[in-house]
Amino acid sequence: ETQQAMKRGDPREAKAVASVAVGVVFICCTVACAFYARGNIWWWPMWLVVANAGFYSIMHLVWLPHRHPDLFRERLHSLADPSTVWWDRPLVAVFFFLATFIPLVAAVDLAHHWSPFSFPTVARAAAMLGGAAFQVLAIWTLHINAFASSCVRIQRERGQTVIINGPYAHVRHPVRHDSRNDTVSSRSWWLHSSTSA
Repeated sequence: ETQQAMKRGDPREAKAVASVAVGVVFICCTVACAFYARGNIWWWPMWLVVANAGFYSIMHLVWLPHRHPDLFRERLHSLADPSTVWWDRPLVAVFFFLATFIPLVAAVDLAHHWSPFSFPTVARAAAMLGGAAFQVLAIWTLHINAFASSCVRIQRERGQTVIINGPYAHVRHPVRHDSRNDTVSSRSWWLHSSTSA
């Protein structure tokens, strides 16, 4: 249905796809700047972060439209929906700011040795495994919950109901990701301290 809307020239669908494309380009530019600031492309923690993000993005853009096409459209349009609670928009802006802030500061930190010490390799590997586990949990959540909007709003027009199976049988909000995974894996103690404040 989403593809049919694109063929019909639906401006909302075209705008949403354009927004996704801009987001992908922005992320690529951020990663490129991080490698430049680091002064070395052989920064394996960042490559693993890129791989994690790439996996989630591919699943979101390729698998989700087939599994839950209505949810895919909801996640593209929810930020602009009038029913989205007012305080969620600034939170989304803060999230994207931190998503840019973390790799750039970690790169500059490592290049200029701001951190008083490096995290042990075991801790960094555990953080990376935690990031990978989060991606699996996020995909599982999208598989189970056809109402998993990217913003806080009640989807009355879609007949939203409470989900109690899958990860929701154990926790109410399974997709709550802590930035400490990325900060520990990047070895940046300064960044870890600043995001924990």
